[in-house]
Amino acid sequence: MARIFSPVRLSGIVTHGFGRGSKELGVPTANMDKSAVQAANNLSTVALPCIHQEKTISGLSYTLIQHNLRNRGVLYIPGFLSGQESEETIALREYFEKNNHHNFVCYDPHGIGKSDRHFVDCDMNTWIKNAQEMIKMMHEMTNQPPLIIGKSMGGHIAAHVAQTMSEVHALLLICPAINYGHVFHQLVLSYLSNSQINDLENGNHVLVDLGNFEGWEPFPYSLKLYKSFVENFVAKSDCIKGNFPIHLVHGINDISVPYSHITSINFHEMFESQNYQVTLIKNCDHLVLSNKYGFQVVKQELQSLMAL
Repeated sequence: MARIFSPVRLSGIVTHGFGRGSKELGVPTANMDKSAVQAANNLSTVALPCIHQEKTISGLSYTLIQHNLRNRGVLYIPGFLSGQESEETIALREYFEKNNHHNFVCYDPHGIGKSDRHFVDCDMNTWIKNAQEMIKMMHEMTNQPPLIIGKSMGGHIAAHVAQTMSEVHALLLICPAINYGHVFHQLVLSYLSNSQINDLENGNHVLVDLGNFEGWEPFPYSLKLYKSFVENFVAKSDCIKGNFPIHLVHGINDISVPYSHITSINFHEMFESQNYQVTLIKNCDHLVLSNKYGFQVVKQELQSLMAL
């Protein structure tokens, strides 16, 4: 499905044509003096319509906000259990629909939302492959590497794929859960009963209810999922190559993925780039994109990185 949010408007002097348009279309048409459309010689200066398209590729449901395919794209990789319909994803999507001239893609990872497969059949390996496919698609679509926004677990995925893919313009990591598998596993265990822990150790899925944590609904969890987190840690030995910018935005009050975790793993030693910036936001927790000031900071970071 495609929705055009704004028309292209041109104005100028009406000139005589050859009458072919009205004959073919059956309605009156008009020609404008060529000076009225000179700006079209450089499409990046024309206010092209914003087109909202909902598509599917390899079973992945995604939304494309298309302004001008000559402009760079931005890909949003969501956090754990999150997809296109989360509050934070919607906030970003609306921003790109109304206030930005760059193409934007958000998606449902496999096992989430409108994408195919069951959640219990997916793990970190699945979601990393999803991100790689979306990055490749955006690169081919605009013929230039995209800026990648990664939120929470999506930040870990963004950093992981940046180790092996050259199709990266910049990373904007929001409260990234880099190498957070062990911590998350201990959190899950603290909510399980003894019988659930026994089921987990026997290789079964257990239904985890973390209460109001992140607003998540109960979800299935297994040792297979946990091991996939650990097996895909971002390693210092596999340093993220390239000198592209890596900017990190984190809420000081984030208890879901505290910023102290990022410093404890020495994330700054995991990449070659010297362009590493950290912005800490007071009175802001893990939901940076739902925080008014936090979202303003993210928009400023986006504008800065897209200008490079």
